[in-house]
Amino acid sequence: MMMGKPLQMNRFVRLSTVGSFASLYLYILIVQTNKMSSTLVAVSHGDASPSGWGWPTRQDSRYADSSALPTWLSEYFDWHNRMRHKYPGDKILTDPKAPGVIIKNCAYKCGGLHDRLGHLGWDLLLANQTRRILLIHWCTPAPIEHFLVPNKVDWTLPRSSFLDDRLFSNTTKVHIHCDRAVEEWTMLFDGYVEYIQGDAFFTEHVDIAIDRATKGDLKDKKILRYKVLGDDFKLKQRLTERHNESDPISWSDSFSSAFWTLFKPSEGLQRALGDAFKELQLSIPADYNAPPFYALHVRVRHPRGHVGVAIEAKGGAGGARGVDKFGLEFRDEAKTFAVGVAEHALQCARKMHLQKHSFFSETYIFYADSEELVDYVGQNYQSKGIRVQNMTGTVLHIDRQHGHPPNSYYSAFIDLFVAAHADCIVFGAGNYALLAGKINVRGARKCMIRHHPDDAHDRIVHIQFLECNNNDDLDISPKAFDRQLPPLPLFESKFK
Repeated sequence: MMMGKPLQMNRFVRLSTVGSFASLYLYILIVQTNKMSSTLVAVSHGDASPSGWGWPTRQDSRYADSSALPTWLSEYFDWHNRMRHKYPGDKILTDPKAPGVIIKNCAYKCGGLHDRLGHLGWDLLLANQTRRILLIHWCTPAPIEHFLVPNKVDWTLPRSSFLDDRLFSNTTKVHIHCDRAVEEWTMLFDGYVEYIQGDAFFTEHVDIAIDRATKGDLKDKKILRYKVLGDDFKLKQRLTERHNESDPISWSDSFSSAFWTLFKPSEGLQRALGDAFKELQLSIPADYNAPPFYALHVRVRHPRGHVGVAIEAKGGAGGARGVDKFGLEFRDEAKTFAVGVAEHALQCARKMHLQKHSFFSETYIFYADSEELVDYVGQNYQSKGIRVQNMTGTVLHIDRQHGHPPNSYYSAFIDLFVAAHADCIVFGAGNYALLAGKINVRGARKCMIRHHPDDAHDRIVHIQFLECNNNDDLDISPKAFDRQLPPLPLFESKFK
């Protein structure tokens, strides 16, 4: 279907050719002595960064494999690129012939990295169905370009006299002014709840908003903005029932390919990544013949990560609910609990290693959201041959701790990208490590091991994973969430 034709709900608009937290991490690394099978092909390297380490080139199919994308998404990306080329710079905003834009905006309280980046399927679907150019803009903790820049598709908001300068502030201390500037943009879901959505949002309000943007009162608005926390199961349902698409995007190779098509690390983050990979003695991503390693994520500060445990925030700030913002008082019951979670995650990883990678030396990269937990495990496991590497500074949550220089938040992205190259991911509370699984390039979506329960995972994880219980026998068994959704109701446009 071409751009000028009416939208049909039983198919996609066929275009002419588409977070967590800032963690202080603990790395556990045992010397690698064995070699991986030579069937894996070494990847070409991009231009060297100032540290002598470069991110893989955009042509590397492990990162941006266009063949992994469904047709509708490939065509959207092609159309998007043609429009940005035809209307360069701020012409995409000022030229009356240019298509409208839809901005995934983070003005305030946008969640962590999974909340911001883990629902790309929803973002791209909304852009495609509203026939608009997808742009991404952050006010907090800093403009997104400090961390991620375009790879093959330009999603950046261009500077323009048409826009308020406060949108491009490079200091988090004045983000409130960025908030106020964003308010000038019309909300796609104006009049509807979009941040904490109920069932009606996905069954009714999405259709209503798309209808308004393509046929109704929002059709002629140059800029529409939105902030949606998606539901992977409901995205899969909408793709299947509304559009007869079999690829659910989330948790398929399409998600990873779409992510790396859109993003690559900024220059500053590339330098930091180079240093981190070198310190960890990981030759990934340059060498795909490297031995396997496991990424272990422990999230004890998350509200769902310490249910029923007597814990408090540092300095007593905000009580137990302030732990995620101010840090964990690492003592008494809280210390015992945190250490127990970390030890259990390690035990789960070691058992899976014996089952899956016993011919290779053990290599575990462990990261956590508590610097005290990092120090404790580092000090107590060195005698067992475990090497711990630590980042200096305070653990910062990108959504809850503002006012710091942008590079203070690099650790959240470093941990994410290291785990994105792991062979297995051991995850617990929160969704941060799930994003690493979604964008992983080493097959970890087939080796996701949960070491700690989280009631919210049944909205996110719609693939089979491995549950590692906390019993004495340490059983690891396959698990999948059997979530049944009622069919989407029929939708009839109110506009002629």
